[in-house]
Amino acid sequence: MNITERTDSKKKVLRQNITEVIDRETGNITQEITDITVQFPQEPAYVKIYIDNLCAVTKAPDSLKDVLFLILRKLDYDGYIALSTRYRKEICKLLGIKDGTLRNRLYSLSKMGIIASCGGNEYQANPNLFARGEWKKIIEQRREFEMRIKYSPNGKTIITTEEIK
Repeated sequence: MNITERTDSKKKVLRQNITEVIDRETGNITQEITDITVQFPQEPAYVKIYIDNLCAVTKAPDSLKDVLFLILRKLDYDGYIALSTRYRKEICKLLGIKDGTLRNRLYSLSKMGIIASCGGNEYQANPNLFARGEWKKIIEQRREFEMRIKYSPNGKTIITTEEIK
């Protein structure tokens, strides 16, 4: 007996194979073997995108690009960026800005849907734009972070994101 449950191409595929061993003399099932296989979709073809190009498409100013470049160094395998006090001071020193200016720039990146604030000094990188680690984990992160891109008739690009919990 084979049971196959298939979901759309963005989700996992579950295959369950049940093998029954039947006693030929009595007709009773003497053993049942269940084999479950879960397959995740293959990593899609990708094109490397550079922060400069992403910022050009989203019309982010160079000041945000510089902050983005520095915070992405701290992107962990769970998709989060933890900015310690020490690292925030280092960013401010490197960019020649004050902490309040850094906070404003982080807020702007959040408003643009490039990162999401998780409270404190922790942010989640939009996994549709930036990801690190195993493809299976990245798929799960993308399910929790929805991104919409709208192009208006006058050529304006509107990007909105929502963290789904």
